[in-house]
Amino acid sequence: MSGGRFNAPPGWPAAPPDWRPAEGWQAPPEWPPAPPGWQFWIPEPEPAAAAAPERRRSRYRTRWLYLYRAAIACYLVFLALALTGEGVTPSNVAGLVLGLVSAAGGLTMAEVLHRRGCDDVTFDSATQGLRVVAVAWAALVIIMIVTVMIGTGLGTRTSAGAGANGLVEGLFDSAAGTLFGLAALLLVAGDGYTKFRQALLELRSGTS
Repeated sequence: MSGGRFNAPPGWPAAPPDWRPAEGWQAPPEWPPAPPGWQFWIPEPEPAAAAAPERRRSRYRTRWLYLYRAAIACYLVFLALALTGEGVTPSNVAGLVLGLVSAAGGLTMAEVLHRRGCDDVTFDSATQGLRVVAVAWAALVIIMIVTVMIGTGLGTRTSAGAGANGLVEGLFDSAAGTLFGLAALLLVAGDGYTKFRQALLELRSGTS
């Protein structure tokens, strides 16, 4: 007998899905004989085919996790600049610290959901607050890079002009304040944590 699922002949009791006969097992004589050529074992479908969609979903979640980690890196860079720079107000430093703590908590929640194998829709809903913060950071960094490139004449000058420097400093002041501090805290630690808890409950109950 080969592997697969046991296919009981007509008149035989149904066997459990994982049933395997012991060595030397014989059907009781009171059971009717199996029809000629009866297929006792039905091959199970290959698990690779069923796992392919999950691998695609995992890649989707992994790409977003990379962006979330990049947002954490932005917080760390800007916090280091704020702590070592001059003229940065304590409120801006506090905003960065709050944003860093909330983003780190959001990344932790996203990692947990990813490891638990939640579906993409649940992952999106539970991490949308962190996604807003991450996308905002990406947009801010792109704007700053483009501003510096334009200010330096695409590399033809060694430093940016006063206008470009002023715009970068203004963007830094905005990013370091309430926008990326309290906003991140409310998005991630507030609504994000609630949806994270709901996602965990759904995963434990098997409904996700």
